[in-house]
Amino acid sequence: MIDSGLTDRAMAFQVIEAAKLAAQGADVDTIVARAKTVEDHTTLRMGVVDLTNLVKGGRLSKAAGMITSVLNIKIALSMENGKLGILKKGRGMKTIKRFIDDVVQTMSQKPGIHSVGVSYVDETSGADAIADQIRAAVPGVDVLVRRTGPIVATHAARAPLPSCIMKTN
Repeated sequence: MIDSGLTDRAMAFQVIEAAKLAAQGADVDTIVARAKTVEDHTTLRMGVVDLTNLVKGGRLSKAAGMITSVLNIKIALSMENGKLGILKKGRGMKTIKRFIDDVVQTMSQKPGIHSVGVSYVDETSGADAIADQIRAAVPGVDVLVRRTGPIVATHAARAPLPSCIMKTN
């Protein structure tokens, strides 16, 4: 067992590569090394539009939760080296829209993007729109749109979860 340092589709990229190598008969050291390489070449970015469950889970104080709710604060997160970091925070959905636009712009300028995962909690339309935006900006890239797992969904509540994960070669 290894710590993937990531979650959601970003972790799935590692699992898929490990499974391919295992099916080919690779030894454990080779599989672990490849998983680490995939981790090093994977970027996870996520927008959280409802902070309620972050308060309930103790990741955000009740006072901060109340303030963010009243002010309609949205946050954009990154996950690097197994740690969540805040990339952007602002009022309203325009913060999340700008965040997604910035991520897609970065993708369009980054050579060698192999795969992109876009996750959602309940509602697919936001994820589908992000996927279409990525496909237009990075022609030929493999974009997978899937429901996120229960751990990430717990943090996101039932709100839309625009999450983009890119893997480079």
